[in-house]
Amino acid sequence: MSDATPDLADYADLWTTDRDHWQLERTATGYLPLNKGPNPYYLLTCHEELAEQIVARMLAAGVEVVDP
Repeated sequence: MSDATPDLADYADLWTTDRDHWQLERTATGYLPLNKGPNPYYLLTCHEELAEQIVARMLAAGVEVVDP
């Protein structure tokens, strides 16, 4: 298992080329990225700083925000 910080660039599709396939679901503690495909799924990120950066970029790119 590696202790290396995950690379934000690996997730760039979420706010660039594939952003129409994602939405942010508002939660009591922030947002969860949710894939809107035929089999919807949440993108769960165990690295808190990375998760915050992903959400910030998705919000800045205008990814849809929904309430559960």
